[in-house]
Amino acid sequence: MEFDDEDISYQFYNKYYAEKSGFSICKSSVKFNSENVVTSQKFVCSKQGFRENIKGEKMVKKTRLETRTGCNAFMSIKIMHTKRYHVSGFEDNHN
Repeated sequence: MEFDDEDISYQFYNKYYAEKSGFSICKSSVKFNSENVVTSQKFVCSKQGFRENIKGEKMVKKTRLETRTGCNAFMSIKIMHTKRYHVSGFEDNHN
């Protein structure tokens, strides 16, 4: 599947897959070339990964609930020589 713009691919993944599967997405990693054009980008589930345990963290009075569950759902895109974005990776396993 190909897209003209990275924003269009974000909207497509959000509207036609994430919302119907019951989760929200965020932009994870992005790479630019020397002309500030996005060459690759990864969209992940907002519950991807886990909270970091920071060494030397202060004791808090009230801890927040854990919201991240280690979800693996993602879609990554890369720009091709045709100046269009191609889906280079996709994982539909949402927990």
